[in-house]
Amino acid sequence: MGFSVITNVMVNEASVPAIGNPRSEIPTEYTDELTGLYNRAWLNQNLPGIIEQNPGNCGLFFIDIDNLKTTNDRYGHLAGDQLIKSTAETIDAKIRHPSDDRAADTRYLVRLQGDELIFILIGINNAEAMENVKCRIQNNLAEVDIAASVGYAYRDEATEETASDLLHQADLAMLEDKDARKRAKIEQLPTLKRLAAKIGAKLLKFAGVNPPRQ
Repeated sequence: MGFSVITNVMVNEASVPAIGNPRSEIPTEYTDELTGLYNRAWLNQNLPGIIEQNPGNCGLFFIDIDNLKTTNDRYGHLAGDQLIKSTAETIDAKIRHPSDDRAADTRYLVRLQGDELIFILIGINNAEAMENVKCRIQNNLAEVDIAASVGYAYRDEATEETASDLLHQADLAMLEDKDARKRAKIEQLPTLKRLAAKIGAKLLKFAGVNPPRQ
């Protein structure tokens, strides 16, 4: 069993116990039917308390699966559902807290809606550690040919962000990550295709059209 340490977080290359309580113990009303993860109702009910109980020691990651709509349109919704499940399973199996005996109650994975997941990690309290976890999430997903945009936020002991504040901050950071990754892809295109892509993006912006979050 191999481990690699990233600031405040240890990644286990083998499968790990279920995030939070065992799946069988999650009440039906708090369970996402597709993935078996916690759902939005659980998040709304429990996130404020988790933050209050772990001031300055709780990180939140907003994960958006790239191109789910394209997958649904091209291969059908069953393929899209499998993409969502594979994303959840990969994060569940790879990212855990460094303390084995606390793994079950120091991380929570939630399906917010559609292609959006929320990953809550307790015991993390600085930007460097958060960035390392973000990179680990994206790298592990890339190993199974899944791309995702990830943003994060954490509550500093000196501030008093609410659950809504952290979700909003992480969402905005995820959108910035998505835009940056799209720009990077454009820069890798041949000159003419890159120019066409940039012109197309500017025309959409000029027309006031916001492209879908894919």
